[in-house]
Amino acid sequence: MIRSLPIRLTLAAGATLLVAACAPPPGTTGTVADRPNVEGDPDVMVVDVDPAMERRFARLDANGDGLATWEEAYAMRADQFATMDADHNGAVTGDEFSARAQPFTAFDRNGDGVIEFGEFIDHHRTMFSRVDADGDGAVSLGEYARAMREMGAT
Repeated sequence: MIRSLPIRLTLAAGATLLVAACAPPPGTTGTVADRPNVEGDPDVMVVDVDPAMERRFARLDANGDGLATWEEAYAMRADQFATMDADHNGAVTGDEFSARAQPFTAFDRNGDGVIEFGEFIDHHRTMFSRVDADGDGAVSLGEYARAMREMGAT
């Protein structure tokens, strides 16, 4: 047992500093808060990944392994298209379109006033390839966070 008050106070202060140093940065939450950097991108700090961004990434990463593959993204986008295609005719009109992040014209590549499934998927495949910065066929949370930040989406 440590009997000296100055030594006990010094140890208590040291322990407090150690706990504070190991704590996640202020304002961070979620599963990545215990890592100094986001896996897959050492330049993306945990504080750059807010909980909403992490939830959006988790929807892409269907199997929860920390990487979103095109197959996972394709399945999510196919479901999204089916949900938007209210009359189930294989095309989404301007009235059915509900993607808030990009304008209708970004998807209607041939300019015919409707978005066919192929146009919708091709657009998302192009976006996926851009986000997959290292070209390994999978998007990490770090790559996703960096791309969202560059596009101004948070």
